[in-house]
Amino acid sequence: MPSLSPDVNAWLASHHCVISATRLRELGTSAHAIRTLRERGVLTHLGRRVYRLAGAPLTEESRMAALCLMFPDALITGPSAGRLRGLRGMGWDLRIHLAVPHGRHVRVQRGVVLHQTSHHVVG
Repeated sequence: MPSLSPDVNAWLASHHCVISATRLRELGTSAHAIRTLRERGVLTHLGRRVYRLAGAPLTEESRMAALCLMFPDALITGPSAGRLRGLRGMGWDLRIHLAVPHGRHVRVQRGVVLHQTSHHVVG
């Protein structure tokens, strides 16, 4: 039975328990193992080949990390970025604000506000 390697566990621990299929493969997890881990409920699919450790809570930070993995040319912005940095006075808008390059069509989840920017996003 496939299990998570120490390298995958270390990645998950340092990235809010979310990981992309690409990163799983880079860390030595086969496509078959990923499928088995999903079927056995170890990993939960979040979208666009991004997974969350099933036992981990879905926090604001893990949702933000997942969005950044799903859309590598995007960034967290506005009050969401301010909350992450511990800034005060960010208001009560608890939605996640995500900026993508202008003209990019992104289908976002409920609770996500999409902003478009003409600035180059560096990952």
